[in-house]
Amino acid sequence: MLTLTKKPKNPIVITAFPGLGLVGTIAVEFLIEHLKTEKIGKISLKDDVPVVAIHDGKLVEPISVHYSKEYNIVLVRSVNKITKNFSEISSDFKKMEKELSPKEFVSLDGVNSPTGSSEIFFFCKEQAKEKEYEVLGLKPLKEGIIIGATAVLLSELKSVSCLFAETQSELPDSKTSAELIKLLDRKFSLKVDYTPLYETAKKFEAKLKQVMEKSKAIEDEQEKKKLNYVG
Repeated sequence: MLTLTKKPKNPIVITAFPGLGLVGTIAVEFLIEHLKTEKIGKISLKDDVPVVAIHDGKLVEPISVHYSKEYNIVLVRSVNKITKNFSEISSDFKKMEKELSPKEFVSLDGVNSPTGSSEIFFFCKEQAKEKEYEVLGLKPLKEGIIIGATAVLLSELKSVSCLFAETQSELPDSKTSAELIKLLDRKFSLKVDYTPLYETAKKFEAKLKQVMEKSKAIEDEQEKKKLNYVG
C-alpha cells in the first residue's frame, strides 16, 4: 500500500529495485542524500516480513519515497528484492501516477555485460522521449528480457524510461553506479560534485550491502520458523 504525506505535482520519479550489481539502488541512495530530500511516504507490501533497519541513526524502510523540492524529483528507494507482490507494486505505482501526474518515471537497473563493456542503454515506452536520451550519447536497447519490478513498471505505467547499466558483477558495483549518477546529472542538471563521486558511491555500496544482508537474514529466519510451524 502506498502512503504519501505530500503529493508534489508533475515531478520526475526516479526509482530502482535491487538488481544486478545494485547499480540503480546505489545511485538512488546517493541522490536521496545529495539532493537533500525529505521522506514523504512509503510502500508497504502485504505479505512481506516486517523488517526495518537503523543506519546512521536513521530508519531505513523496505520501500520509501523521498522528495527534492528544489528539483521537483521524487525518489523511490527499495532495499528489499521484490520476488512476489507484483500486483501490489503495480497498483501502488499506478496510484502514484494518478496522484502525482509525473512528467516521467525513470527506472534504473543493471544488466549483465558478457563482453566486459560498461555502456548504459535506454528504453522509452514513449517514442517522443527517445531523442532526450540519444542526445546524451546513449544507445537504445534493441533486444532483451526484462523481469521483476522493472517489467511491471514498463507494462503498467504510461511514461516510463529505463536506463540499463552494464555490469560484470553480482556484487555491488559502485563504479557503474557513479556512471549512472553522472548521466542523471547531465539529464536533470543536479549539480553533482564529481570529485568525491566514486568514494561516496562506494560508501553507499557498503551501507546498502549491510542493510540488505541484515534484512535478508531476518527474512530467512522468519521463513524458517514459518516452515517449522507448518511442518
